[in-house]
Amino acid sequence: MPEIPEIETVRRQLEATIVNKQIKLVEITREKTFNVPIEEVLHHLEKTTVTRILRRGKIIILQFNQPISLLFHFMLEGYLKYLNPTEEFEKNYQLMLEFTTGEKLYFCKMYLGYIHLEMTTDLDQITEIQELGPDPLDIDFTAAKFQQMLTRRRKMIKPLLMDQDFIAGIGNTYSNEGLFLAGILPDRKASELQTGEIQKLYSKLRQILRESINLGGVRDTAYSSSDQLTGGFTPELKVSYREGEPCYVCGTPISYAKIGGRNAFYCTVCQH
Repeated sequence: MPEIPEIETVRRQLEATIVNKQIKLVEITREKTFNVPIEEVLHHLEKTTVTRILRRGKIIILQFNQPISLLFHFMLEGYLKYLNPTEEFEKNYQLMLEFTTGEKLYFCKMYLGYIHLEMTTDLDQITEIQELGPDPLDIDFTAAKFQQMLTRRRKMIKPLLMDQDFIAGIGNTYSNEGLFLAGILPDRKASELQTGEIQKLYSKLRQILRESINLGGVRDTAYSSSDQLTGGFTPELKVSYREGEPCYVCGTPISYAKIGGRNAFYCTVCQH
């Protein structure tokens, strides 16, 4: 499932390609993907102009020159495809936005994900947003706040980091990578972590997220034919999906286990 770096990579590409463009045509092929009737989506989106692209956790929000917001969550397999007027798209899609300039934006494999139309641009009024925990890259997310959040939390640190009500936007990959860089085993209880460990985890999580954003995350589905960024962080992964391969630091084979129902990759020597 895409996490903050992958979602932020998409957000930035959307910002560079569709902001200030007017929607000419809307096509919907799967009504279940939406929270409102198709007729309502068509009515509100056609002839509107995209003005802002926001992100909260793993959710991207498109805002327009009307008091509406279009939220979408990729879940496991969803992705976007942006095509120039001369390009054709032959795969299945759930939503297509065609702009007056001729470009088209396709929302694909949204079977587990969703696209929600909300009649507001005030994120404080949108339930999907308000249910999320803090974003780890927000300026207000400090080390002190992180430590306070972990106090008395008896849940294992790996699944806790992936709890979207606790922290928004971290999944399997970056919880694995952050814990490795911080030297913390994924099955440690959050309440048992020492102050120094918490501060290091805080620092490494933010570091790895920023580095991955700069390199385009780890997904391999390009946003457009000119996209040379998406997936550039994949070679930088230290433990994720490397079970049995030697640790880059100590040479010990990387271990794998299900921890709290989550896929955990870790080094038994470098992490304690």
